[in-house]
Amino acid sequence: PDVKAAGLSVTHPDHLESLRTTCASIREALPEIKIVVGGSAVRDGDHALELGADGFADSGAGMHDLLDAWYPLSRSAVRDGGLVAGD
Repeated sequence: PDVKAAGLSVTHPDHLESLRTTCASIREALPEIKIVVGGSAVRDGDHALELGADGFADSGAGMHDLLDAWYPLSRSAVRDGGLVAGD
């Protein structure tokens, strides 16, 4: 399957610059994918955008909700038991 998103988590503020560099590297290599960041060192959605991400999630459920908003599952994929983003 195609890569749709990358999720990154940082718990210590000392690692925020590495997160910024990682976001930039992902963006350069795979500009079409979404980058979601979280963890206790990332304050909120605005901070995530400043770090180079497309979105912020404060939990696994938050990541799921964000990805579902960006890539809704097709009704046929859900019905057939697949997890395929699409129409």
